[in-house]
Amino acid sequence: MAITPIIWIKELWKWLVTSKYVRALEAEVERLRAENRALMNSILGIAGVPPVIAQNEPTAGRLDAKTNVRGAGAAPLRRRSWQQVNRALEIEAAKKKEPGQV
Repeated sequence: MAITPIIWIKELWKWLVTSKYVRALEAEVERLRAENRALMNSILGIAGVPPVIAQNEPTAGRLDAKTNVRGAGAAPLRRRSWQQVNRALEIEAAKKKEPGQV
């Protein structure tokens, strides 16, 4: 997948106008958000609730610090207990119900 010139210019401009300090703060915020999400998913996993998946996280284009692989920020999925599977099915069924139903 090739990077289009417009995206490249936008990234270059962003890099030029932000300081190292701002980039360090942004990296720290991203790390803390990932850590908080992991802790929350750990607590929810104990309660039998399926993990929360962040849909608006812009990790696809960044290099992971540990693996040097793009988009490696997502944790691998683990097997769920039958209680967690049942809870996930209940949540999905509740979402699909019409507002008038109980």
